[in-house]
Parts: sequence; C-alpha cells; structure tokens
Amino acid sequence: MKTPAAREDKTLNEFVLESVRMRCPRSHTPNAVTVKALQDAEKDEGLIEFDSIEDFFKTLDK
Repeated sequence: MKTPAAREDKTLNEFVLESVRMRCPRSHTPNAVTVKALQDAEKDEGLIEFDSIEDFFKTLDK
C-alpha cells in the first residue's frame, strides 16, 4: 500500500507542505528549525520510533 505522498509521486516533505498550504489561507515559509526537521526526516535522521500511539503520548506528558 502506497502512502498518499507516494501516490502523488512526492516526497513526504513536499506532501506535508502542500497540505498545509491548501488548508491555510496565509502564506507560510518554514523557519530554519522546521526546514532542518523536514530535511532530517527525509533522510531518516533524528527520528524516534514508538511501538504504539500510547507510547508516543506518554512522551508528551513528560
């Protein structure tokens, strides 16, 4: 099963940015921190994996 980004032959970064732009009437330019995070995610760097959504939410409570 292809992801929505793959079905549109886009990178995840391109897909997310386009999705945000379509839903928000203002123009948005990502700041340096966001750009680096998106670039790192594209390279599978600095990502944290979770076994479940519950484990993910536990990290937000800390």
